[in-house]
Amino acid sequence: MLQGDWYKATMVSYPGTGTPKRCDFQFSDDGIRIRYRQNGMMVTYAGREVSEGHFRLEADVISGRATLHRFASDTEFEGALAEGDQTGLWSISVSEQTTD
Repeated sequence: MLQGDWYKATMVSYPGTGTPKRCDFQFSDDGIRIRYRQNGMMVTYAGREVSEGHFRLEADVISGRATLHRFASDTEFEGALAEGDQTGLWSISVSEQTTD
């Protein structure tokens, strides 16, 4: 599951509105990528697994850094998020495969 293709997902970040936001999620041997639109621009976080179930990601376009964690084969991810001078938490729930 979650290998290679893009999947539809929702993410919630705190602080923030707490409202789920659509994003796309890709999991491969090279790591994971999450992409979403923010203020009219496409933001992509990309990173690698640093130990089983633990990922470090970066988004250059917005000076973003993040971590994500999950249990084996789970489709729910949670972690920390820092964009510029704002820090918080985020969770991502991966659902169906997309053709994008």
